[in-house]
Amino acid sequence: MNEKLEYTTFTKPFGKWINELNSYVIYDIKHKNCIIEFNGDYWHANPKFYHSNAIIRGKLASEIVNRDKIKMQAAENFGFRQMTVRESDYKQDKQQTIYKVIKWMQNGLQ
Repeated sequence: MNEKLEYTTFTKPFGKWINELNSYVIYDIKHKNCIIEFNGDYWHANPKFYHSNAIIRGKLASEIVNRDKIKMQAAENFGFRQMTVRESDYKQDKQQTIYKVIKWMQNGLQ
């Protein structure tokens, strides 16, 4: 896979309007029909660390997790394959996480 990946920036976002969220959402990485989200443990209320009733940035952790689920389901509804990488998984084993992402993308591009 020698192709350049597309990724979002503040000046070049990739996103979609999602009616259920009444919001335009930005996805982290888009390449062809694949979307990859890199979810920080705090910002995305990783259930490994936060109970569903924990308050994070004024919201329940369960609300944050539900919003992420809706966002990724919407990606599938738009015809994209989707994968979420959690910050803690990446920190625990960077090489294995990168390997999983590459294999996942290669399988989807065949």
